[in-house]
Amino acid sequence: MSEQPVTIEEHKPLPEDCNPTKWNDSYNKNPLLRWSTFGSKEKPPKIHWQTYYRIGAQWLDVDCKRALVVRSKYKSIDFIAMFLRCLNSRRAIKDFSEIYSIDFDQPAIQTNAFENVLTPLILIHFLKVVERIAKRGLKRGYVHREENLKKVKGRIRILANERKNVIPHRFDRVYCQFNEFTVDIPENRLIKRALLFVQRELTHFQKLKYYSQLLHLENKCLSAFTQVSPEIELRDVKLVKTHKLFREYDIAVELAKTILRRNDYSIKKAAGKKKSTPVFWLDMARLFEMYVYSILRKQYGKSILYQFEGTDGETPDFLFRNGDESCILDTKYINLDNVNRLYELVRQLAGYARDVKVLNKLGLSTEIDKTVVPCLFLYPIMENPSDDDGKLLARDNWIEIAGWTKFYKIRVKVPQSPQNEAGE
Repeated sequence: MSEQPVTIEEHKPLPEDCNPTKWNDSYNKNPLLRWSTFGSKEKPPKIHWQTYYRIGAQWLDVDCKRALVVRSKYKSIDFIAMFLRCLNSRRAIKDFSEIYSIDFDQPAIQTNAFENVLTPLILIHFLKVVERIAKRGLKRGYVHREENLKKVKGRIRILANERKNVIPHRFDRVYCQFNEFTVDIPENRLIKRALLFVQRELTHFQKLKYYSQLLHLENKCLSAFTQVSPEIELRDVKLVKTHKLFREYDIAVELAKTILRRNDYSIKKAAGKKKSTPVFWLDMARLFEMYVYSILRKQYGKSILYQFEGTDGETPDFLFRNGDESCILDTKYINLDNVNRLYELVRQLAGYARDVKVLNKLGLSTEIDKTVVPCLFLYPIMENPSDDDGKLLARDNWIEIAGWTKFYKIRVKVPQSPQNEAGE
């Protein structure tokens, strides 16, 4: 029987009773932990195991007896609002799969701490991907059929036709086998099946302000699959293959399998609350980065360049170029109002500002004595965004960082949950 999970927040050292003082291979493979001196008040700094930018649930030992549950340090984040905002762009939909991972091969962990994080994460990601598939048109393929028809189509099944039609004197029918080019293929059936699971799951969202938006999205997706049957056998689910040429289908199929596995392939279970969570992690720093990207992309369009590769493969988060205006932007998932020393952060961004490839992309002179590129840190504050906030990169939002030339920071409002908590 497993012990009670160890529950802590991001950027906290593990409790002493489960924090080895030596290197531990099992802990090193744990995506929620790192071996660090960060936060140590001792001199010299003590190296210890601690959490960092990821939240989630993982087993601490190979025997799956003790679990680690890491919750967000910002308890009031409205995850549903963030997911909906992040998944408004095609780029974000494709990259979103990289910011979290779910492992169903390990035993589930007894906690409901992430019920309003993990379930919306999977459902919204799935619906947004299927919405894009529906816009482009459903994939078609050849499906083998056998039917008793009024006229010959394909090949006649001689023995089956004799048994079904000749012996009972049904001479107006002929039993045929044929291939039909249709949208009713296994991949679409799997997606349709998962959409019905989502429909049941959405009953838990009825009291939320996003319910009508999610329900509209669900109905929109289902309407595109009216000619597709939801009937698919469990053995066939595991045989559905993905295709490199259909990237969005690849993502949708994997998410559909995740939804079905999470509910044990039972629609009845889809309507019930989960008392356990699968082993998973969610990268909060990447989530915040994609949240900022969705805001910038909506406000500035193609003036925003995401993950431009500079010299030696170094990639600043964003480049902004609009006419004569240009700057380098970097997201930081920390409250910079409470950070006194910014040297390490400034050093990294200063390197991007002297990267010749980056300067050329911004249309700036590479003569370093003539060019000082504005560098901006974007960091979260727990405050609901408003339609009256204006553009994020407006000069009024730039807060000068004392002691550094043309270094600024901008506060990014992160939506707050009405329940004012991250879990149930």
